[in-house]
Amino acid sequence: VIVDDRLYVAHGEFCTAFDAQTGQQVFQTSTGQANTEWGYLAHVNGLLLGSSGKMGSVDRPLLRLSGITREHAGLSCSDELFACDPKTGKRLWTYSPPHGAIINPAIACSGKRVCFLESLDPGTRQTKFGRAKLRPLLEKGARLIALDIMTGKQIWETKPDLQDVQFIVYLSATQDTVIVTGSCHKEINSVVKN
Repeated sequence: VIVDDRLYVAHGEFCTAFDAQTGQQVFQTSTGQANTEWGYLAHVNGLLLGSSGKMGSVDRPLLRLSGITREHAGLSCSDELFACDPKTGKRLWTYSPPHGAIINPAIACSGKRVCFLESLDPGTRQTKFGRAKLRPLLEKGARLIALDIMTGKQIWETKPDLQDVQFIVYLSATQDTVIVTGSCHKEINSVVKN
């Protein structure tokens, strides 16, 4: 992520801030826990947002090159969502889900809110590499949650019906609208009349 005079790079358990003009390191912050890695990364409303999951949770080109597709490896998930000061890396707030994993492709920010899908299955936080297939993530339901981006306090939640979503799920947010999109395989029977 690049913002004004800073370049933020997530790598392993760290996020390093560089001066965008000189390339000099300004600071480095970590997920704060062993055997975790930085997942989501964004700069929104003057804050650096991040998430952390188990080592191996982040989608990597080497994973795809080995012939393991996202469908077989599962989706990248996080066990925490947090905000940091973008000038120092100091942690400002942390959200730890009380239920299941946070689904990384379903994190979106808009203005003063960060929204995400959280599985209602606690078993999704116990996967070996922090990845889970979509069906186990959603089969016990999911919460769509909005947090205040400045404080990390929950603003609202709802439980969307995602029973038809099979392969991938994404979240988009803008102003006062949040959209959940996903994919599924449906056969359509059509009758052609002469």
